[in-house]
Parts: sequence; structure tokens; C-alpha cells
Amino acid sequence: MHGPTDADGETLPEPPRARLATLVLCDLVDPPEGTDAGDPTQLARTRRHDDFVRGLLQAHAGTEVDKADGFLLLFERPSQALAFALDYRREAAVAIGDDPRAACVRAAIHVGEVLTWPSTPEARQRGARANTVEGLAKPVAARLFKLARPGQILLSDVAHGLLRRSAGSDARLRWRFHGHWALKGLAAPMAVLEVGEFSTAVTDEGESDM
Repeated sequence: MHGPTDADGETLPEPPRARLATLVLCDLVDPPEGTDAGDPTQLARTRRHDDFVRGLLQAHAGTEVDKADGFLLLFERPSQALAFALDYRREAAVAIGDDPRAACVRAAIHVGEVLTWPSTPEARQRGARANTVEGLAKPVAARLFKLARPGQILLSDVAHGLLRRSAGSDARLRWRFHGHWALKGLAAPMAVLEVGEFSTAVTDEGESDM
């Protein structure tokens, strides 16, 4: 069923809706230096990665917001995002066909307010995604994600606080503090943390457990 239309008969867009949401960014780490982006082996690897992400996304009730070099995903609850990210980190290498010992993916989780609205039928016919997501949480999540190294799942301080309350007693999880970082768009430095399972978490000398 279409909503109200304008004088030209096109469906009027719905007003944006503010909501608190959990954003996840994830991607496949770049291939070895010197590998051509158009190499058939690399293209097949990327396709397996994308299929793997979309399968996991469906299993964890998430929504794909955007896809460029990596994925921007939306979840209703931080616990769903964490379950997705842990499965992603644990299973990616085997699903993609890489060396299971290699840290071939990375991810970041942030919780913040976003504005969402559905695309009109006409916009979707012109190639628009089903829903648009905007707001400060998006660039904050993107800047957090840029700090992630292969194998890491980074958390903003907000995401960490919510997840420690809900999953902090899980003995399989390891939490790491990476200090405070000045991120563009934020008035004060933000605490950056990492979560992982003891079997897969990446750690560095000098970082502190929490």
C-alpha cells in the first residue's frame, strides 16, 4: 500500500524517525600487497565474504544499510550485534576459504541515535535501498572502525557499557581497553575497547584487560 502522493502522483516520503540503534561496520581485510583488485581469485573471495555476511545478518536479525568496501549494518539490540560480530570473527576464514589462523576480517560496534526513514516505491525503483539511515552515529562508527586492525572487534564506550552489563559474565569473552581517542565530530576523546573470545581475540603488549 502506497502512502500519500504529490501532484505528480509520486509517493510522499515518510518523515524521519529518531531511534537508538546499534551500528556494526565490518569488512574483509585487503588482499596481500600486489594482488590485483580484478583478480578472479580475489573477486571470488570477496563474493564468498559478502554471501557469508548476508547469511549471518539474517540469522541475527540485522539489516544491511550500505555496502561499499565493507558493510554498514543495523541491529535493534547491542546483544544481537555482538553475537553477529563474534560469529563473523570466528567463522569468516573457513567460510571465505582463507587460512583459519589468519585474522582476515575486522569489525566495530557503536550505539547511538540515528534517523531512519523508508524509501518511497519510486526511489526503490531508481535503485535506492529500502531504508535510509543518517545521524552522527554513522560517522562516529566509521571513525571507530578505521582504528580496527585485522581480527579485531572494536567497541565505542557506549556499546561497551551496554554489552558488559548484558554479557560481561560470559567467561568465553575477553575485554580490552585501548585508551581514549580523539574522533572527529566528538567534543571529547572517546574510550575505545575491544571484545573477542579467548580462542580468537587479538591482543597487544601494553593493552589492559578489563
